[in-house]
Amino acid sequence: MLKSLEQQVLEKIIALLENIEYGTLHITVHDSKVTQIDKLEKFRMPLLSREDHINRMNKR
Repeated sequence: MLKSLEQQVLEKIIALLENIEYGTLHITVHDSKVTQIDKLEKFRMPLLSREDHINRMNKR
């Protein structure tokens, strides 16, 4: 059985949301239909404490 286009779009949105830790999902709609989905994923790096940063700078 073929899935409807609406069901495919919903499944795609759910899959994208489940696999993004930080970022945005931008859904473009035209005439009540989803026409585009943009995913911008960000990768957060752990911040160094001020003390760790000073220690690293002093080791150079």
